Amino acid sequence: MKCQQKEQGKGPLETVEEAVHLLRLAPATALLKYYLGTLPFALGLLYFWTDLGRGAFAERRLPGLALGLACLFVWMKAWQSVFAGEMAALAAGQTPPTLHVRVWLRLAATQGLLQSTGLFVLPAALLAFLPAGYAYAFYQNLTVLQDVAPERARDRVRRAFRQAALWPAQNHYGLIILKAFGLF
Repeated sequence: MKCQQKEQGKGPLETVEEAVHLLRLAPATALLKYYLGTLPFALGLLYFWTDLGRGAFAERRLPGLALGLACLFVWMKAWQSVFAGEMAALAAGQTPPTLHVRVWLRLAATQGLLQSTGLFVLPAALLAFLPAGYAYAFYQNLTVLQDVAPERARDRVRRAFRQAALWPAQNHYGLIILKAFGLF
């Protein structure tokens, strides 16, 4: 039985429980880094939506606002990657790597390059329904597997693909569980 569990991985509920436990153990600085990236994008998206939906001269501001929102998206993904690195270090019992400006700029560049394709791939995968779980896992892995060691984008994509296909049943069940929690 144990050999079969190792091959199949952990169950989806066990994985979600471990993630929640890890978030409870997270230091306030790690959560601050996550919100430092996510909050500006969320507020920028709300401003973009309301301004273009109700503004009289919205078409004049569209290019600038779209560029600003794209920059905020890259900002968010880079900080989420930093947060994921700290969570991975916490789970492994290690100290998180130090974040230098040069490392953060490299994170932002690779995240901007790789995550921008999700704008087209994720909706296409949702229309096809079956590969949606794989596509979602791939883009989440691009964020999580970002570490401070320099790596070519091609190698990072290969690593994210391998991880996305590792345990598909747990991935899909986990997404269903998280979507069910999202309803409430």
